[in-house]
Amino acid sequence: MQVRSFSVNYFAENTYVLYDSTGEAAVIDCGCMLPAEEAMLDQFLAEHHLRLVRHLCTHLHADHLLGAWHLYRKYGLRPEANGRDASLPSIQDQARMLGLPLPAGEVAPLWTMKGGDTVSFGETTLHVLDLPGHSPGSIGYYCEEAGQVYVGDTLFAGSIGRTDLWQGDYAQLERSLHEVLFRLPGDTVVYPGHGPQTTIQYEQVNNPYI
Repeated sequence: MQVRSFSVNYFAENTYVLYDSTGEAAVIDCGCMLPAEEAMLDQFLAEHHLRLVRHLCTHLHADHLLGAWHLYRKYGLRPEANGRDASLPSIQDQARMLGLPLPAGEVAPLWTMKGGDTVSFGETTLHVLDLPGHSPGSIGYYCEEAGQVYVGDTLFAGSIGRTDLWQGDYAQLERSLHEVLFRLPGDTVVYPGHGPQTTIQYEQVNNPYI
């Protein structure tokens, strides 16, 4: 499996494209806000002859979902998320609260993701990890074969996710870190929702919030 990261919108959110030799691809957390960001994503897919088949979400905060309407309109994909985030404000309402431009449209998520599930595209399999805390429905996607985990805003290089937004819970976040993420192999590469990559072992040893 290969991965390409795009830093987009006012929050420098990481939008990830995962793909393999079959040409099938999945996007994790499409935060594209501006037409230029949408075009950058489209151009990458076209240049690499990729067929986008899934839009996977780690959680439903607006900065991670501003590009959902574009993916639905152009590729026919609805965002796939955990149903516990259904209680969050709509993306339009969140955008207003955060001072972000309103998306051109809003598409209803598919509430299909929960911890313990597997997600497949091409020859790639991702394991869904239950990571509540930053939001009630936060999840991660772990590719054991590639040694990679996509964690949204649960863990960052040198930091952890905030819990002062809608229905955040610090105690849950701690459990997600210690009982789920930190049980992965230490050399697992962490792809966070913002900022640079890191590894599980490095954060266990060096993260000041741990």
